[in-house]
Amino acid sequence: MTLTGSENFIRDLYCRASDWEPIAFRAWALEQFANLCSADAALWGTGSYQTYEFHCCKVYGLDSQYGEKLRNSLIYNPMAKTVMKSLNTSIVMSDILPDDEFYSSELYQILFKPYGISRIISTAYKEKSSELYSLISLYRSDESKDFTKEEQQLINRLVQHLVSAGDHNYKLSLPQQGDGEAFAICDRHGYYWHISSGFQQFLSGLESDSVDSSYFPYKIEGPAEIKCDEVMFNIVAAESLFKIEARLIGPLDKLTLRELEIASWLGKGMTFKQVAKALELSPSTVSNHLYRMYQKLGIASRSELVALLKNPVDKS
Repeated sequence: MTLTGSENFIRDLYCRASDWEPIAFRAWALEQFANLCSADAALWGTGSYQTYEFHCCKVYGLDSQYGEKLRNSLIYNPMAKTVMKSLNTSIVMSDILPDDEFYSSELYQILFKPYGISRIISTAYKEKSSELYSLISLYRSDESKDFTKEEQQLINRLVQHLVSAGDHNYKLSLPQQGDGEAFAICDRHGYYWHISSGFQQFLSGLESDSVDSSYFPYKIEGPAEIKCDEVMFNIVAAESLFKIEARLIGPLDKLTLRELEIASWLGKGMTFKQVAKALELSPSTVSNHLYRMYQKLGIASRSELVALLKNPVDKS
C-alpha cells in the first residue's frame, strides 16, 4: 500500500461519486479499498449508533449474511466494544486479544474461522451531526500478515474519505424536491444522517418538548406529510433512509389535491376548457372548483391565484 496509491484512491472516490447509485458505489469503493489495503475481504455497514442496526451493509469477499452475523456477535465481541468506544480510530484485533486467546475464542470459532479470517482491522466512523455511524472492516486470511501500525494510520485516514465520499454519493442520489435548502436525512427510527441549517431553524421554531437535535421528533411510518404549528414536513423514501423537507405552511395547503391540480394548470395560462379537457372534467366543474378555491384563499381573481402560486407561503 503506497502513498501514491492511496492518493489515487481518494481522488477516484470523489471523482466517481456521481457515476453510480449508492449500492453500486459502495460495492466498487469497498473492493478498491480492500485491494489497496491488501485485504481478502471487507465490510462497510451504516446504521444507527443507538441500536447498532445496519440499514445498509455491503461486503466484499464474504456472503450476504455476514453483516447480520457480525451484528449478532456484538454481545460477546470485545473488539466491537473497543471500536465503538474509540470512534474514528482504526483498531486491530491483535491489539485487543493476544493471538492464542483470539484463535481459541468463541468469537473466532463462530464468526471468523468459517470465513477463513485471521487478521482484522475495524473503524467505527460517527457523523458529528447525526446518530448514524459507519463500520468499516478489513480482513486477511494469512495469519502471518497482521496489519502494521503504518497501515493502521493510513487506513484510518482512508476510512474518513471513504465515508465522506459515500455520503456525497448518497446525497447526489436523493430525489430532488423544492429548493432543497431545509432538509434532513434520517433512518426509520428518526435518527439523522444529515441535517441542514435551514431544517434546524424550522425545528427550533416548533413549540414542542419532544424536539431533540439527534432525531426527528415525529414517528416515521413511510412517505407522508406532517403538519406541526406553522411547518409542513414532507417525508419521501430515499433508498433505505428517508428525506424530510420542511417548509412554512401557506394558503395553498388549504386546497385539495384536485384543486391544486386545477390551480397549477390555470396558473400556466390555460383556459377553463383546456383544463377541463386535460383533466377530463366539464368546464362548469372546473369553474366550481375555482369558486371554492377563491373562497378558501380569500381572493377574487386569477391574477391573485397566480401570485399565490409564485409565492405559496405569502400570507399577506
